[in-house]
Amino acid sequence: MTRRVDPATRLIDVYVVLPKGTKLLLDSYVRGEIQRTEKDALVVPRSAVLPNESREYKVFAVENGRAVKHAVKIGAENPKEVQVIAEDLHEGDPVVTVGNYELEDGMAVEIPKPK
Repeated sequence: MTRRVDPATRLIDVYVVLPKGTKLLLDSYVRGEIQRTEKDALVVPRSAVLPNESREYKVFAVENGRAVKHAVKIGAENPKEVQVIAEDLHEGDPVVTVGNYELEDGMAVEIPKPK
């Protein structure tokens, strides 16, 4: 990586070693995505993650019919999902994706039954 953003294109050059047998022409360009992964991270819908002005993030899970606020760190993202890291959030915990901006820790939450 060149560690310098090109002011005209706002891109950076990244150099990678391609697997043997890759057939690309010299000086050709490819587009790729750099993804980082975190150990013990979970993936939640983007709508479950709430940012604040301090660039801190939270997710509300549901336990015993109540909202439980979890402070999370953000990992990799795509347009639909976000990787979150939190010690007190576990795989399978239901997270709130609708109406979570109005929630406070401990508020009653109703999970609608699938139709």
